[in-house]
Amino acid sequence: MRISTTRSLIAGAACVVSGGLLSSAHAQSMRDPAPATQQQATPDKKPIKQDRYKITREELAEYGASNLFDVVSRARPQMMVPPMNGGMGAGMRPQVQVFLEGQAMGTSDALKNYTADRIKEVRYYKPSEAVVRLNVSDGAAVIQLIPVDALHDKP
Repeated sequence: MRISTTRSLIAGAACVVSGGLLSSAHAQSMRDPAPATQQQATPDKKPIKQDRYKITREELAEYGASNLFDVVSRARPQMMVPPMNGGMGAGMRPQVQVFLEGQAMGTSDALKNYTADRIKEVRYYKPSEAVVRLNVSDGAAVIQLIPVDALHDKP
């Protein structure tokens, strides 16, 4: 009898703890509407397929005039994390660099100067790709912004 009571108490405590965690996760998802899946359905439209290394114009349109620092932080938070680099000192990471097309604009803080409605695409390059594509030699990853071309891109 005593063993079954103990098991019931443990099971009940697990449910309470589990319920509390689920409630926290649910509350977090309510605060952060960023998609948790690989595809996001939009009303009356096909699902937008997400690429881990790219944020498309269709996806950016969902954020309107929000600054890109907030957009990238919510849509692809992994892009904001500097990669570990064995060549740097222990525990040191180079900052993620931001490029507007081929021009260096600074670290990820530079994203605050751009709005989602003025950018056609956001691309992320690992350090090895950044060396080849943008001639970045400090081991940094790159977030490249491709702006909307007012003459050729439809709004």
